[in-house]
Amino acid sequence: MYQTYFWDLDGTLYDTYPQMVNAFAQTLTHFQVEPNKNAIYKIMRQDSLGVAFDQYVKQDKLQRSDLEAVYYPLEKKVATTTII
Repeated sequence: MYQTYFWDLDGTLYDTYPQMVNAFAQTLTHFQVEPNKNAIYKIMRQDSLGVAFDQYVKQDKLQRSDLEAVYYPLEKKVATTTII
């Protein structure tokens, strides 16, 4: 009898990477940074969204809070428009 369940939604039960990458690319575009979707995907897949934020903050001298303020509403909007 199970008492605890684990859900690994990202990439296992539902592939959220396309939506996350698109939202992140749109965020970078908002800050006039040319996005490379393959590089964004690679960072997210190998590490995490947090590492992607950290890398672009350092590389493009952006504020993480500014990136997050644009990214999270975009991610939510993209996710709700693509779920059937």
